Amino acid sequence: AAAAASAAAAAAQSSAEPPKEESGYVQRLLWRIKNNIAFQINNLVLKYTEGDTVLSVNIKSAEVFSCDASWSRMFAEVAAPNFLLHKLAQLTDLTVCVDKKSPSGKIEAYQEPVLYRCSLDCRMRFTFSSSTAMVPSLSQFNVLCRKLDLCLSDIQIPMLIVLLTRLLQAPSL
Repeated sequence: AAAAASAAAAAAQSSAEPPKEESGYVQRLLWRIKNNIAFQINNLVLKYTEGDTVLSVNIKSAEVFSCDASWSRMFAEVAAPNFLLHKLAQLTDLTVCVDKKSPSGKIEAYQEPVLYRCSLDCRMRFTFSSSTAMVPSLSQFNVLCRKLDLCLSDIQIPMLIVLLTRLLQAPSL
């Protein structure tokens, strides 16, 4: 009876675990899906309030996708000899505003945007130690901007200093 019980337990355990070949196939498939996930967000508006300072970020379009070494969209395969993954994040019409709100909570006088309708490309290059490594051994980021219109007023400078100080004091994740 004990032998039958241990044989039944072994059969139940082997049916719960996929065969090694199937497990490897599923892992490779999930890895390929993860490497090629793309997304696009349209009309993104973020607001952050700190004391009497309001930071607003507006993005017309944000898109992230896999690409080749020349930054053209493609299906990515992380393979020997380099084990590289290239991703491109494109932000279109990025506008950043910093305003001061009154004690009633309303912004009575809007300042000029700090950054107005800027488009950014963030090129990300990840190097892996093997085709099955889940975490890159090296990550490189390059930000490209064709046109950058910055405008800071006397009122916005102290507010930006407070926001940057708060950001630098934030605990890391």
